[in-house]
Amino acid sequence: MNKCSSARTRTGALHLTQKVDYGLFLLSVLARQKSEGQLSIRTITKEHQLSFAFLQKVARLLKNSGLIVASRGKYGGYTLAKSPKHIRLKSVIDALEGPLTRIDCAYGSCARQEFCSLQKGLKKINDEITQSYLSKTLSSLIE
Repeated sequence: MNKCSSARTRTGALHLTQKVDYGLFLLSVLARQKSEGQLSIRTITKEHQLSFAFLQKVARLLKNSGLIVASRGKYGGYTLAKSPKHIRLKSVIDALEGPLTRIDCAYGSCARQEFCSLQKGLKKINDEITQSYLSKTLSSLIE
């Protein structure tokens, strides 16, 4: 487990999943690597005591979304696909868990829609959360 995370169970309406936690950690390690070359998942998991299989799965999702680049071979590994200041927190969450936030009743998926007085307010909250995650970049998290 990432040393920044606690071993307690994550609860509550809004929390980062373990997949997002590992993804952000991987991206931060790669961001700090800069021009020193590529890093293998094996090296990262050994140095930081993380699950190899889980981090490998996370890396594959980040690669498929275009956030990191992989190269094969004896000296292969991963690097960031773009600058940390161009990697948005929302992009990471979307790549690993799907769309960031979705308060269904705010978008017409509620059986009580015609009677609900909360729909407009909940949509506003959903939009504010999304905008907040859009404004945060990887570089703002690791500075």
